[in-house]
Amino acid sequence: MKKIAYELQSALIEGDLDGFGELMHRNWELKKMMSDSISSEEIDRAYASLLKAGALGGKIQGAGGGGYLIMFTKKDKRAEVLKEGMKMGLEPFSFRFEMSGVRVWKTE
Repeated sequence: MKKIAYELQSALIEGDLDGFGELMHRNWELKKMMSDSISSEEIDRAYASLLKAGALGGKIQGAGGGGYLIMFTKKDKRAEVLKEGMKMGLEPFSFRFEMSGVRVWKTE
């Protein structure tokens, strides 16, 4: 997983977004092997459906039974992935990469 993290960094720096998505997927598959409590049937179903809709990869962010399922997709598949997620009751949130680290804010 550590090796994949470095590969993810390289893929972003090089602009290899397909590779980035595929590496996210590989990392997720490895992470799930660490413990049965990493994921759930509901998360696995959602993840598989979003991949089928066009997402390239994803991961869970957060802990304690809450958090986010972050999925990475190409722009031309974004609408299909969003539609599929909303069909499953998932609420979409936009994000962007920040050089200074994670920043969260709520807009009203």
